[in-house]
Amino acid sequence: MNLINPIPKQNPDEIRAQGRVIELMRDGACRVELPNGHRAVGQGKAYVPALGDAVTIAFHPYDLSRGWIVPEDTL
Repeated sequence: MNLINPIPKQNPDEIRAQGRVIELMRDGACRVELPNGHRAVGQGKAYVPALGDAVTIAFHPYDLSRGWIVPEDTL
């Protein structure tokens, strides 16, 4: 991330998926359920979703159990 363009670019290795927030956890984390039934923990940096919100979660290809919530303006 640079100072001229503060919106980070999508990493070519990351995997993005749509899901729904099913549980709110401490420190801004939430449990997200994907349409295929897979559940993962998502961490929002500046955006903390509400229970039941539809979110996009980005995963690292080596760990599909944790990811980060992608803000809608960077989709």
